Amino acid sequence: MEALQREISSFQVAVQSDTLSKSTLPSVATNFSMENLLCLLKNAERWEDAIVVEETIKDIWQAHEDQTYRDRLDDARHNFSVGKKETALSELTDLVKDSPFYFEAWNKKATCHFLQGEMTLAIESTKKTLQLEPRHFRAWSGFGIMSQEDSCKLDIDHFRKCLDLNPWSPVASKLSSRLDHYDSEMEEEGALEGSAPHEN
Repeated sequence: MEALQREISSFQVAVQSDTLSKSTLPSVATNFSMENLLCLLKNAERWEDAIVVEETIKDIWQAHEDQTYRDRLDDARHNFSVGKKETALSELTDLVKDSPFYFEAWNKKATCHFLQGEMTLAIESTKKTLQLEPRHFRAWSGFGIMSQEDSCKLDIDHFRKCLDLNPWSPVASKLSSRLDHYDSEMEEEGALEGSAPHEN
């Protein structure tokens, strides 16, 4: 694991200094086993180490064997960041049509829909992301947030799946809050059932 951690650190330095071409990311992704990376993330002892691993996973998720698709994803992300939300969403919609297995494009599309209040479309895109990559802890986190209005039990399950993959996720505090709320609801339901009359 120590050797893998050193490789990850070197990889991150290369990405941050732009000395690693985006076109080489798919080959890097095959060298870094996702199972190993997730294992490192789950067992990281320091937040600093967890961030390095998480950023590596995110970079690999954004990789595409065709550089033009990765460039289109980056263009959409840029447009969204500068407030051109409709343009970004249109670009992502076209991108997933052209490359339907590009799960990170689906994930970004879900984020766009969610931030524009289009909850049904956001959930549909999130489900597609998770269908293609069930270990996408950021998608599970987003799914939990989207589910908060509908079902306390449902969003708890989604947050737990996120934390099972990434214990360092900021949704930990949300899960704790929702568990307290859920336990309170269960206690209230139990009290009501206990006080209800029973037929003989």
